[in-house]
Amino acid sequence: MKTYKLLIPVILGVALAVVYASVFVYNPVTLSLSPVSNPIQLLAGTNAGSHDLVSGNTITVTPGNNQSSLSITIHPTYQYTDYENIAIIKNTDSQSYNVWISVNNPISGLPSGSHVYLIVNGTIKGDLLTLSSSSPLNLGTLSGGNEYVIGLHVYIPEGSTLPSSASGSLYIIYSPSPETPNSTP
Repeated sequence: MKTYKLLIPVILGVALAVVYASVFVYNPVTLSLSPVSNPIQLLAGTNAGSHDLVSGNTITVTPGNNQSSLSITIHPTYQYTDYENIAIIKNTDSQSYNVWISVNNPISGLPSGSHVYLIVNGTIKGDLLTLSSSSPLNLGTLSGGNEYVIGLHVYIPEGSTLPSSASGSLYIIYSPSPETPNSTP
């Protein structure tokens, strides 16, 4: 008899847990999206389209249809190769935006000891080969109507084997908020 008295609360508890586990409440929320043109545009710099090393090669910089993406192809050689003013990050808005760069796919294929330095308005900001997606590189605050002029400074150690190609991808991230983005999407 005492065993049954102890089992009754346990059975009721289990029965109530099963009943409450299947209850869901749905509250309506209206979501409204109003897409806008991108206030930060990615453009080709003044040296895009110029002759690159080795006859027939050019510095290729191709903005996307809405200037919200960019494709860059360069042809560096041993030692240091500088590419100045190959791309522009332009703020077309009147408000300021904080701008970061983050790795989507790390640059791979370059020999050990190589570096690909990002240059913004003449200042080296960081080595693109050492960036990670978990800690975006802060380029600073881009005021309304202003732009960042982008260059690359590439180092490939002499004596290493040159790859036929090396590639990777980055994100240019911007926000009116000073809060650092957590990671890439």
